[in-house]
Amino acid sequence: MSQHGLPEVRWRPTRTTIAALILGALVFLIVAFLAGYLPLQQREATLRAEADAQQRGLPRLVVMRVERGPTQNEIKLPGTMQALTEAPILARTDGYLKRRLVDIGDRVRASQVLAEIDAPEVDQQIQRLTERGISPEQDGDQSRAQLAAQDANVQALEKAILAQRSNLAAAKANLARLQELQGYRLVKAPFDGVITLRNVDVGALVSTGNTLLYRIAQIGTLRTYVNVPQAYVTAVRVGQSAALTVSHFPGRSFQGTVARTANALDPATRTMLVEVDVPNADGALFPGTYAEVDLSGSRTNPPLVVPAAAILFRTDGAQVAVVQADHTVHLQKIDVGRDYGDRVEILQGVEEGATIVAAPGDSARDGAKIVPVLQK
Repeated sequence: MSQHGLPEVRWRPTRTTIAALILGALVFLIVAFLAGYLPLQQREATLRAEADAQQRGLPRLVVMRVERGPTQNEIKLPGTMQALTEAPILARTDGYLKRRLVDIGDRVRASQVLAEIDAPEVDQQIQRLTERGISPEQDGDQSRAQLAAQDANVQALEKAILAQRSNLAAAKANLARLQELQGYRLVKAPFDGVITLRNVDVGALVSTGNTLLYRIAQIGTLRTYVNVPQAYVTAVRVGQSAALTVSHFPGRSFQGTVARTANALDPATRTMLVEVDVPNADGALFPGTYAEVDLSGSRTNPPLVVPAAAILFRTDGAQVAVVQADHTVHLQKIDVGRDYGDRVEILQGVEEGATIVAAPGDSARDGAKIVPVLQK
């Protein structure tokens, strides 16, 4: 009750009032949120727009990671085939070629007669020595008879006998030499092989040690010589298998074996000479043939390999455009190894995993900013 005796009335908000208050609070919160969020979004949009505008002004270059080559060591080098054994056959007596029994391309056996030389001068000298061969013996008998009859001339006759014997020995030696030369009239093959050159015809004058009659080659096995670059000499060993291909046998591969290496580098070319022996039982391969020799094998530490387009060749050497963490380009000097045409080995200058420009141009300047696009 109030002091006037009237009943006390308490104010209570109506549902409409409560709804209006809640709605007002929500409107206040929304307005406060929008007042703070919108300027923030506007500032972020402005920064993004500025960054986009800045990036639009930078060159977009494709980049890649530097990786190692395959573990399979690919070594394909040119080589030249040669006969396992090759020798010239020269005349060993003077005369005229009487008969020619073989020609180029003929296969011959060791000690087979290849030609016959007519040596009339040797025959005449042998005939003269044979006719004179009895004379020294007769002179010796006469000297011994005189020795028995004339004691006063013993010493002189003994000297005469010694001189006659010496002359006889010289005559016999000369006769033996001429008979040996007479045996050289038959020209024989020194080993099994094929005649690769015939240099004279019947009737030609030949002289000892000067006239080349034939050239013979042993082609049952061919030697192929290959110059291996310094970077791969440790990957080639004696006994290693090799595959050879030649242009006139497309699709066919000939198997060979590394027979020996020079174990030294040519200082002019920085290469090591390697000999690969190739069996040639069917005679399909010829001496002098150009071949491509595959000496591929596994390797434990393959080199870094990059596309050839990623390398810049400047006056101060080969370089690659390395992209740093802040997207700045740094031109790094490198040492290149083997050139595969589309790929090049890098021996030193960059590390595995480094990011480089795949195809740098004028925009890839040292210190320039770029927008890197990772190569797929």
